[in-house]
Amino acid sequence: MTHYEANRILDRVREGQQFSAFVILRALELTGDYERNGSQGMDQTVSVKASDTGAGQRQSLVGGNP
Repeated sequence: MTHYEANRILDRVREGQQFSAFVILRALELTGDYERNGSQGMDQTVSVKASDTGAGQRQSLVGGNP
């Protein structure tokens, strides 16, 4: 996966498309938004649409250094 592809995947996740946790984590690593031994830049709220009910959910990505 290239840096460009990683950004496109994360854009599609924000739009509600489903990807495996592995693909999302890899995309976050490539864009620099996740590091295995500490993380920065993941303090934004992400909206997720529940596909079965049509209801919206809100999830927060929280990262920090120990």
